[in-house]
Amino acid sequence: MKVWKKILWVAFLLIGNSYQGVLFAQITSGETYSVPPNLLSGRLDSTWTFRKSYHDGKWWLFRKSIKTYPRPNVRVSYRYEWGGRSVGFKPVSRETSFHDRKKHVAIDTTSEWNEAELAWEFVSAKYERKDSLSETIERLSSQWESGRWYPKEQFFIRLISENVAEYVNQKWNRDLSNWENTSKEVITRNGHGNIIKKVFQEWNPDQQEWVPVKRYTYQLEANGKPIEVIKEEFDSQAKSWEKISLRDMTYNSKGKMEFSEIFSWNDSTRSWENHLKYRLEYNDKGGEIFSVGYEWNPKASTWGLPSYGKTNWDNIFNKRTEIIDLQPKDSWKGDSRWTITYNIHGQTVEFSMFTKKTTEEKWSHNQRRIFFRSKTGATSSQLDCTFPNPLRIGAVYSCMELNPSTMYILEIHDLQGRTLQKTQFMGAESFKLNGNFSEGVYLFSISDGQEWVYRNKVRIK
Repeated sequence: MKVWKKILWVAFLLIGNSYQGVLFAQITSGETYSVPPNLLSGRLDSTWTFRKSYHDGKWWLFRKSIKTYPRPNVRVSYRYEWGGRSVGFKPVSRETSFHDRKKHVAIDTTSEWNEAELAWEFVSAKYERKDSLSETIERLSSQWESGRWYPKEQFFIRLISENVAEYVNQKWNRDLSNWENTSKEVITRNGHGNIIKKVFQEWNPDQQEWVPVKRYTYQLEANGKPIEVIKEEFDSQAKSWEKISLRDMTYNSKGKMEFSEIFSWNDSTRSWENHLKYRLEYNDKGGEIFSVGYEWNPKASTWGLPSYGKTNWDNIFNKRTEIIDLQPKDSWKGDSRWTITYNIHGQTVEFSMFTKKTTEEKWSHNQRRIFFRSKTGATSSQLDCTFPNPLRIGAVYSCMELNPSTMYILEIHDLQGRTLQKTQFMGAESFKLNGNFSEGVYLFSISDGQEWVYRNKVRIK
């Protein structure tokens, strides 16, 4: 009951907030739309989504999301949609998030706008607790009905042995007022913490037992990177595992995946057959610049048309990404393409979507999304922390500029943005690098949970 009282407290925290209208805006075709640079870096405050009219070629703002921060550790997000000139923008949903970084607890509530009552109505709530490495170890969700909260689903981790853990999902039975099993994932790790097997199981309420569904078996390199993954599904009648797919991965000298091939199991020939293959290329800084994928056509016994992605890098963060799909999903849609533009801090500035019908030769730019941010969190305000370069795995580091009583988050990413280490520590404490790193350049950052206080490129060896 203590958990649900927490949820209710946060849910009612901002119930008195009134709807604030949003001005309608339009951008004519061919007009250059400029945004002040200070609004495109730091903490995300709002997102505008535009759609181009097929009738007059004008850009129409049809959706707007706004984030507010009324209290420390509290964020309230509103979503508005355009309801026509006679209505203007109308509220649709509201999400309230509360985060206690010291206790690693997060509580989120969702509300929907009741136009008839001109008030927000609760829909759902979620309580989540994480460990020091930000992995979820407990989650509870509820739904609002008839003026009260009802438990809905829960998730928790149960240790079986030192290297085996169960990730269990349950749902609430209102009639019996108890939790019932639904599914679980049994994960086995090696002595270094790398996953070597995943088994998914579902609960059979009639037999009151767990039934295996599918499993993944991983073969790893000495550095812990997976080089082969086999997927199998359980045949309940034969009481045996049946092969489904196999994925092979190879890496370059810098530890970047450069080739991946997926095979499907043919039960008639008892052999693996071609299905998909991917190839990736990188620049000298380790950033992905090109990827291409092919799907096998068994009838023609040949590889089909490619789908590829292309990234142009201006520097380590400032990049413009194009993802191009050359395989039409249906005859009307034809090809599709997305472009993503980033600022110098690696944050998304604009997302655009293009389509090309099979009967047309040119791309149509029909949707764009612009991300506005306040100055809060920009790297220009980062602390003057001094660390050696290169950093060494296992070595202990600290920064005297940090607030001793504040909980901070250390994150290390590779140049593709993948998180390799995420550790929480108090400002008065030291920290060390303990991820699976190959020698090279990485993105090293420290935040207080809401904004960056230090960010830089470092070499790890």
